[in-house]
Amino acid sequence: MKIIILMTYIATLVDIKEVKRLPPEIRPYVEFKAQLESRELTGNEKVAIFNIATTTAYIPVFLDEGKSIEKIKKEIKEDGHASINPDSLRRLRGLLH
Repeated sequence: MKIIILMTYIATLVDIKEVKRLPPEIRPYVEFKAQLESRELTGNEKVAIFNIATTTAYIPVFLDEGKSIEKIKKEIKEDGHASINPDSLRRLRGLLH
């Protein structure tokens, strides 16, 4: 008998910047996400960077105009099997409005 344990990780907002202002160590995550979404990066895209607790993984979320908190939460859940911590949600709400 196999037992499968599904973990939910916690995502913490690290930064929100334009792609061209991101540190080099974060760029590969953003470029990979852009490829998945068939995006051509110009460098002017606004992106939120989340760190997944207890890992060295980052999840970028492109903050396209009109993107809601609910869409961001869904993206984090799908991409990182994570939920956004409450402090990060407060910060996001303040920045998106």
